[in-house]
Amino acid sequence: MPEEAVAELPVALLRGSSAALAAFTLSAPLVSTAGVAVLPPPLRSAAYALASSLQQLRRRDRLFVALHALSTYACGDVLVQLARHAGGGTMIYMPMRTLRNSLAGLLADAIPFYFWSSLLASVDATTPWLPGFLRQSAVLLIGVKVVSHIVLFQTFSNALYLSSHSLLSRAGWRGAWQRLRSSLWRTCVVAAVSFGIGGPLVYALPSVLLQSALRNVGVLAFSFYLALVATE
Repeated sequence: MPEEAVAELPVALLRGSSAALAAFTLSAPLVSTAGVAVLPPPLRSAAYALASSLQQLRRRDRLFVALHALSTYACGDVLVQLARHAGGGTMIYMPMRTLRNSLAGLLADAIPFYFWSSLLASVDATTPWLPGFLRQSAVLLIGVKVVSHIVLFQTFSNALYLSSHSLLSRAGWRGAWQRLRSSLWRTCVVAAVSFGIGGPLVYALPSVLLQSALRNVGVLAFSFYLALVATE
């Protein structure tokens, strides 16, 4: 396996970068030009330009979902690398690992969830093949969507993330299989607990874009955990 490209960078720079990525992940789905009108004039023009750009980006929902996911998973990996470094000064940073983590998150989670969420969004009270008790209860229908997400989608997504991370790390198919055998069940348990709490809110939102964006906010913590597991 070839040596990992590294860079010696100030810890403060990486902390600032992770804070900026986290701020983008948390604010990008909701920030608007109306919300920045209350800011004082020196800040208002820059904030307005940023909010306007984000609003236009959200209109291109697939591009927004992709960029939002890349920032989410990049932040998770940078935080893991920071957590494994004690003290200040400088640290050895592995940028290719962050890139791998971002790509694995995009391919294994963000893009599949966009289409999975689109599929579930088409299932509502007007769907003729649904049992009557589900058509009559929005709460029960959301509950079924959450359970199917945990059992079907999240298991698939976690498996694809762990295996793709191993393959991108050039660990080969054997390394990917070993990673799945040792870590998949743990990630599924954590995902079941976290999405069991946040999932009802995600699937209660009216649009796939909002569902993807809100889920990415929750995935910010989960991406830290996945990056930790994938690089053990």
